[in-house]
Parts: sequence; C-alpha cells; structure tokens
Amino acid sequence: MPYRVKRLYLQAYRRWLEADAAWHATLREAGILVPAARERMAWTIGHGGSPVRRAYEARARAIEGLYRARGIYLATARAARRRRRVVLLQLPYPR
Repeated sequence: MPYRVKRLYLQAYRRWLEADAAWHATLREAGILVPAARERMAWTIGHGGSPVRRAYEARARAIEGLYRARGIYLATARAARRRRRVVLLQLPYPR
C-alpha cells in the first residue's frame, strides 16, 4: 500500500484526536461556568460564534475527514489485494 495513503489516514486520525480533545476541554470549561448543565449531561450547541459550537463543528469536520480517509485507505488496500494474485502454472514433469 502506498505510503501516502497510510500517511493521509494517520493524519486524519490525529486531526480527529486533537479535535475530540478540544471538544472535551471546551465542555469542561463550559461546565465550570454552568455547573447545572454538567449535572444533566445536556449541552446546547450554542450560537454560531460560541466556543462550544466552534469546537463541535471542528470535531464534526475532523470525523468527516477521517471517514473519507478511511474509505480511500480501504479502497487502496482492496486494489492492492487484487493485484497480488499469484498464478501457478503446473508444468509437465520432464522425461
């Protein structure tokens, strides 16, 4: 499998990990400001410019990128498996 495809997949995964960590950090910070929301485990996304909304949307974009990269990775792996077929020819034994 080409190195570029593996690298693309790993970069997308790292982006998702960073975005997910930022999302959880934002929720923790928001929980400090509004403790009642943390107890109910319910968060509203907020207005368009709010930090919670921005973190949520960045995480959603990272997940979409990860799904696209995974699709490319799996398609490339499938194509590589198809190309690796070995054909054995049985030749007659020499007399």
